[in-house]
Amino acid sequence: MKDSFFPYEPKTLAQLPIPIATPEQQATIAALVQQILDAKAADPAADTLALEAEVDGAVAALYGVVLPGGA
Repeated sequence: MKDSFFPYEPKTLAQLPIPIATPEQQATIAALVQQILDAKAADPAADTLALEAEVDGAVAALYGVVLPGGA
């Protein structure tokens, strides 16, 4: 697939399943992201992998998916 690209077509993208997060789910994800941003602002080398894994898990849960390792 060298030199290939995905053409943007609204009718195709409209078929992608985009879950609607509840306000509580949105707040949880937003709080985690804010913690990551705050940590990186204080120290760009800060280890935020655990927080990032929590974000990944929360987003995966919206899709009904369990990530390997239970993240």
